[in-house]
Amino acid sequence: MAFGVDGRLVASAAPDPEPALVARGLPMVHFPPVGDPVAILPHQLVRLADGSPHAYAALTPDPESGRRPAGFASAAATDPAGRPVAFVTLEREAATAPGGLTYAVLAHAWDGGGWDVTDLSDGPLCTDDPARPCIVTAAEFDAAGTLWMAVHRGGVAARGVDGVWHARHDARNSPLRAPVAGIAAAPDGTLWLATAGGALALRDGRWSPAGRWHLPIAMQVDRDAAPAR
Repeated sequence: MAFGVDGRLVASAAPDPEPALVARGLPMVHFPPVGDPVAILPHQLVRLADGSPHAYAALTPDPESGRRPAGFASAAATDPAGRPVAFVTLEREAATAPGGLTYAVLAHAWDGGGWDVTDLSDGPLCTDDPARPCIVTAAEFDAAGTLWMAVHRGGVAARGVDGVWHARHDARNSPLRAPVAGIAAAPDGTLWLATAGGALALRDGRWSPAGRWHLPIAMQVDRDAAPAR
């Protein structure tokens, strides 16, 4: 549902079946400035106007066998261009890797007719142990276009518009002691992070507590730059 500044319901849509929205804890309906609303689901995006599904490029079923590659989307965000972005973890076979498998993180941005895919597997939170899954738990683009990405192993890292990772925060160099469940970037440059242990704010390289609550599910920033959860 979408609400106006006066609190009135201005738009709503629901996929069929509705329970798919909460699969793997990935509830996101994206209302773009132009175009139809879409639902971000574990294996596909669904246009809610007509119910048409669009499998993520990395998870497109094989045309002959019908089998889908092993993987799923675990988080979503909206990029500076207003496009919905799904973050997909993909399992790949690799004969030289321990266990014969490696894992990739691929950002899928939907442009209304197809996918723009970016490989994020070189991120510092994923390269520590490429033989283990690297599952994105939260992601957000700030006003400068920097992508902030958190993973289930713990920590958050920043990737600039130039594609270079330039910051990493985890238990070794920050107050983060639990995986990040939600990220919101405020216009004033403050980054709000929600964890099971409470919320933290990061601004100009300084951390500060921002309140406590039990098991946050999602976080956004309102027009007054205050966190809403």
